[in-house]
Amino acid sequence: MGEGPDRTLRALEEGGKLYPHLGSVFSLHRSLRQVQLAVESEWARASYPAVDLARLKHGEPLLTFDGLGVEAQTLAKLASRIGPIIMERSASERPATDGPIDWMAEARKWFESRLPPAGDGGANSSVARIVAAYALMPWLERAAEFHADRVDLTHWNRAYCPMCGGWPDLAFLAQETGQRQLVCARCSTRWPYRRMGCPYCASDEPSSQYFPGFEASDRLYVCDRCRAYLKTVDLRERAAPSSVLFERVRLVPLDLAAEKAGYHAGWCASQEG
Repeated sequence: MGEGPDRTLRALEEGGKLYPHLGSVFSLHRSLRQVQLAVESEWARASYPAVDLARLKHGEPLLTFDGLGVEAQTLAKLASRIGPIIMERSASERPATDGPIDWMAEARKWFESRLPPAGDGGANSSVARIVAAYALMPWLERAAEFHADRVDLTHWNRAYCPMCGGWPDLAFLAQETGQRQLVCARCSTRWPYRRMGCPYCASDEPSSQYFPGFEASDRLYVCDRCRAYLKTVDLRERAAPSSVLFERVRLVPLDLAAEKAGYHAGWCASQEG
């Protein structure tokens, strides 16, 4: 986990103090992170096979599920620890199964869906799929970090993640240049993207909206064509984030404001299109 486990955990702990109204959300993600890190320390660092860089030239994400180095036994152990944390905070019923869950199969389905951990609000949001997603994320984040450090992403001009194919849920405007970087909702890979334009439907006319009560650095880019929104943090107005996960949680009220205004998460539009 490229941001550093200690730094991420400290940021999440501090976030609960800085934003007490989001204390339960910060606590949830801190608990998930602690469990992920505890199990991650038990497995050896994965040895990644060589990747086919031609995939990027053809618009295909670099990572495949089989290239993540997932260990079935460790994945199942992690899922067994994540499950109670998710269930404690979930209004959904426990997933109905006729026997033990095949966590490798669930994790593969989630990986290939290109959706974020919480899915799309439909069938892909089953508790089992959410648990499998959070269980897989340590392998996904580690593999993405490993390869992103060795691959030039400056020429990747697509709206989905060059590592895992996930859709962005966040963007940063660079401190020095104002260049927009999209952030994958799954593996947190960042890549440059044109400053204007909707990443989800390719409209050239999204508008930027500010909401009263939010910090000057925080804004929404909304698209009236597909009704998608993208949370954006202007780093010219704010110090570089100590943790992408911290920023995601901090901006939850901005998600709610966007939904109240009639917009929705961008990957919903992408799935429809």
